[in-house]
Amino acid sequence: MAAPKPDLRALVEAFGPHPMRHLGLEAGSDPDLAGWLLAAALLGGRVDEGVALAAFRALDARGLTDPATLAMTGPQTPARTLDAERFPKPEPTAARLVRLAAGLGKAGGSLTTLADTSDGLEELGSKLIRLAPGFGVASVGTFLRPLRDAWWAAAELPLHPAARAAAVHLDYIADGDDEDGAPRALHRFVGQSEDPVPPFADVEWALERVGRRACQAPRPRRCPFPSSCPVR
Repeated sequence: MAAPKPDLRALVEAFGPHPMRHLGLEAGSDPDLAGWLLAAALLGGRVDEGVALAAFRALDARGLTDPATLAMTGPQTPARTLDAERFPKPEPTAARLVRLAAGLGKAGGSLTTLADTSDGLEELGSKLIRLAPGFGVASVGTFLRPLRDAWWAAAELPLHPAARAAAVHLDYIADGDDEDGAPRALHRFVGQSEDPVPPFADVEWALERVGRRACQAPRPRRCPFPSSCPVR
C-alpha cells in the first residue's frame, strides 16, 4: 500500500512561508524586489535561514536594504551589522551585497524593467548574474523562483533539485515529471489540493527544505514526514 501523502498545509506549516512572503516583500514593488535581491544573496550557501532573515531585518532597520544607500555606505557598516547577527563571513558577504547594490544602480535601478526587457529566462538570468561577482546561478534561482507568476521571463525556471526530489518521494509528482522547465506537474497537484490552496512558493520552499534534509543524500531518517516517506 502506498504511503499517504502529507497534507500540503501541514507541509507549509512545518517550515513556514517562503522567505519573500515572510519578510513582507511584494513582487509588484521595485523597492521590495531590490530588498528580495539582497535577501536572496544572504540565503545562499549553507547559511541558516533564520540567521539570514534576521540579518536582512537588521540591515533593513538601518536603511541598508535600499541599494542606493547601501552602495553609497560601503561595506564596513553592513559588515558590522551582519557580524552582530552572527552571520558567517560578514566582511566578504557585505562586500558582495554592496557590489550587488552598485550593479543594480548601474543597470538602471529597476528589477521590473530588467525583467520586462529580457527575452526569456536565459537572458534574464544572465543580466542578474552580471550585476555582481559572487551572485551566481544558485542565488539567481533563489531570487527568481517566487517570481515565476509575476515575470513571464522567469516562468520556465525549473524546480530546485531538492524540492523536486521531495515532491517525487512524497508522491506529489511522478518520477520524470518537472525535470526541466516550468514545474507544471507540481502546479497541477497544488491547484487540485485542499481549499484554501497554499501559495505555490510556500509549497516549493517547504519541499526544498525537506529535500535538502532527507531526500537528496538520501537520509530518510531525517524526513519530517516519516509516515509518508517511501524510502524510510
